[in-house]
Amino acid sequence: MIFWRPLEDDLPYGRDEVVLRLTPQGAALGLSEDEIGAELFARLRGITAAEFPAGTRTTEVTVRLPEAEQTADFLAATLIRVAPGQFVPLGEIVTAETLRAFSTITRENGRRLVTVTGDLSEDNPARAAEIGTLLQEDLLPDLAIR
Repeated sequence: MIFWRPLEDDLPYGRDEVVLRLTPQGAALGLSEDEIGAELFARLRGITAAEFPAGTRTTEVTVRLPEAEQTADFLAATLIRVAPGQFVPLGEIVTAETLRAFSTITRENGRRLVTVTGDLSEDNPARAAEIGTLLQEDLLPDLAIR
């Protein structure tokens, strides 16, 4: 009989995140996911419109959407400029998917790092060797490619 502990990783889950994917119509309009993401981030977090000294400190004037407009239908109601004077609804140029995000992501030399641990029972060395071979020859190379 083989006793084992389930695999565990060191990635703590955080809030849900919305992942936007460009539709074929959005791509045909010459838009990119990065541009749309930056635009939405600026609208939600605000854009610094002016900075000026106020005594020994600096004061910023930030322009952002009012809280009342940051509702659940924000993505459906938002218009994106595609050309001077031309706007399209965001829902026509992107699809949105909600995923569970990680609260922290560890990086080393700019690459994401995760530690996965688990135990195998020592009473079946042939199975342990088989799993080691599977990891080295199939799983890890596939992970490295992705």
